[in-house]
Amino acid sequence: MLLLAVGAQAKISFTKEPYSQDALHGRGAILRCEVKDPTDIEFEWLQNGEPIQDTERRFKEGSNLQFASIDRQQDGGNFQCVARNLVTGEEARTTNASF
Repeated sequence: MLLLAVGAQAKISFTKEPYSQDALHGRGAILRCEVKDPTDIEFEWLQNGEPIQDTERRFKEGSNLQFASIDRQQDGGNFQCVARNLVTGEEARTTNASF
């Protein structure tokens, strides 16, 4: 009998998740999102369930979301990090964070 060992993909496990902050208008901030094994992982950020587009003021830096200047109106609502394995299609989401 011949047995083949197939490499099992590990579940996506967050090591850093964004948390709600009391950021001041006009100040910089960062929402962190990191996983245990980032191999083949793509990160996406959502605001109120919608994908965020990079701008000069707010942009993805690696897996984190960087704010050069918080705008209390534009940056209101809930932010969530989505980690997606490009090989398996598995997806994991963090809890919501807000300013």
